[in-house]
Amino acid sequence: MTDTTGDIERELERVLPEAGTEHQPDIGEPFAADYWYGELSLHVHDTLADTHHDGAATAAAGVECLRAYIRLRGQLLVQLHDDVAHSFTADPTHTLLASDQLYAAAYAALARSGGPVSLFDAVTCTSQCITGALSTHYTDPETASSPESLVDDTMGALGEAAATIGAILADVTDDQHESVRLLGRGLGALEFIRRTDDLEPQDRHVVFPNIDEPRLDTYADNRRVDVLDALDDLDDTVDVYDLRALVPE
Repeated sequence: MTDTTGDIERELERVLPEAGTEHQPDIGEPFAADYWYGELSLHVHDTLADTHHDGAATAAAGVECLRAYIRLRGQLLVQLHDDVAHSFTADPTHTLLASDQLYAAAYAALARSGGPVSLFDAVTCTSQCITGALSTHYTDPETASSPESLVDDTMGALGEAAATIGAILADVTDDQHESVRLLGRGLGALEFIRRTDDLEPQDRHVVFPNIDEPRLDTYADNRRVDVLDALDDLDDTVDVYDLRALVPE
């Protein structure tokens, strides 16, 4: 599978503002050490596209801006919610400003990609879904959805957006689009679970506060079935070998 990290890094340099000052936070800090979700977008595009879209890497950078935005918004909600233990010490005002800049950078990247307006719809719907789920989880826990639904509506939704953006630039059919949507949501959720496996038990409890191991395993198995079904559907029209490599064991 082609290494796409360098392409995404170069595009991020083009869309992100200058490094922070005393009155402007450094918005490069919330980016993850890898670009997994942006790379998912590129892998979907490369698998499904008859002709490579020159803006695919730029749009993938937009996915990573959205990912960093979500990370900061989640940290801000935790920091402002007194009942949740945390170690965040950043100025909430700076965090809010940085998240707004990242959101704007995500849209700027999509605009630079030269893709259709439906790219913006994907990002808008995803950001609304995720921020709504996080807000309910931290501010109104009595009405919050299950831990499984929280993963679906956050990192699962981000995976869906990443895959959808790649599919839009690949100009897929309607049937392929639905399979891609399920593929991205499932892969996004599974990747999040895989990462929590590396956490210490007490930290993992913060991520999944009310879910036991058998229940989490069942949830992961269900998402894996969704992913494999989506890949089987796509396999009727394209070679999905590279995408299958993304499915965790």
